[in-house]
Amino acid sequence: MDEKYKDYTCKYKAEWPVDEFGRLGGMYSLVDLPIVGYSEMKRDGILISQDTRRNLYHVQDVLRKTVKRVVPFDSVTEIKEFQNESDK
Repeated sequence: MDEKYKDYTCKYKAEWPVDEFGRLGGMYSLVDLPIVGYSEMKRDGILISQDTRRNLYHVQDVLRKTVKRVVPFDSVTEIKEFQNESDK
């Protein structure tokens, strides 16, 4: 049986390691620059799942598809339903 699930986009806030130029660093970058700190960034994402017992969302980043983060409910805003026509 093929079940259809709704897909949702969102904006989420999380702390990210940054290099000296303010770009994503560490394991999120191919550039070999040291991490100079952490910065809270707001990014676009796609909701993958939610854990209502712990109040957490599993979010996939839109710009970097391989990056997935677990963030609390209060760090996610602007949740909107979308239809992905490219899968059909």
